[in-house]
Amino acid sequence: MIKKNWIYILFAVAVIVFVIKQISKTSNNDNKQEKRLKLGVIKVGVISVDSGFGYIVYSDTLPMIKQPFIPAIEGDKAFINEDQAKRTGELVVYKIKHNLLPTVSISELDSLHITR
Repeated sequence: MIKKNWIYILFAVAVIVFVIKQISKTSNNDNKQEKRLKLGVIKVGVISVDSGFGYIVYSDTLPMIKQPFIPAIEGDKAFINEDQAKRTGELVVYKIKHNLLPTVSISELDSLHITR
């Protein structure tokens, strides 16, 4: 009889632990969504590097992404002018604002007329 009671108690504890974990998972997901919403003003700035230009994506005044080279291509090649760096940075900002991964593909570079 005592063993049977212990089995019920252990089962009840396991269920309680499971429920608590599920509740904490839900609140963690809510916190992630709140953080996404609290990114603030997302903007791009152009930077000068040794061989050309790059960009930095800011959340309010804090740098989020520093990209001194053209993404998606092999090697460390900078943008040839400020306009190319800014257009690529603006694409990244667009993706961040629309909850997309801020990656840039070669086809996107081609559509932006970025010289590789």
